[in-house]
Amino acid sequence: MEDTDEYEVTGAIRRCRAEDWRDVRRLHVMMALGIPLAVDVELNDVFATPDAYWMEYATACAHGDEQILYVADVAHACVGMGHVRLNRGEARLGMLFVEENQRRRGIGSALFAAQGSWARDCGAIRLVGHIPETSTAGRLAEGFGWSRTEEIFVAKNRLVERRWLKTIA
Repeated sequence: MEDTDEYEVTGAIRRCRAEDWRDVRRLHVMMALGIPLAVDVELNDVFATPDAYWMEYATACAHGDEQILYVADVAHACVGMGHVRLNRGEARLGMLFVEENQRRRGIGSALFAAQGSWARDCGAIRLVGHIPETSTAGRLAEGFGWSRTEEIFVAKNRLVERRWLKTIA
């Protein structure tokens, strides 16, 4: 897989807008419900999070310079999302999720590529991400030229994640 600036999916990969907050919350709920052993998201935490948080998060991602949340918009519905944040020359890919019924259509790859392009455009020299051992996202990362390290991170719920890197400078 090549890291290009073109992302062909049936729909659009775009920066989230402040008004997408309900979809962002819904996708977080789906992520917690659908793959609880592969993500560090507690369903009760998502439900307990007030609407004001989701509004602020979507607004910050829509307008901020240090982070971005891409959404996959298919038929005017957000069906996936990918978050990335800048930190001292690195870009941390914090999350990538696509609704189960929308997978295997290139949406995850398009979100992943958009995250990497944004990081490169912002001057990041390296991409960093933690991928759970139970996730299939490692294959996606390898396809985009990422390298798995031996560093292990144990998230809450004792979820074991491996650190992955890609130099982009």
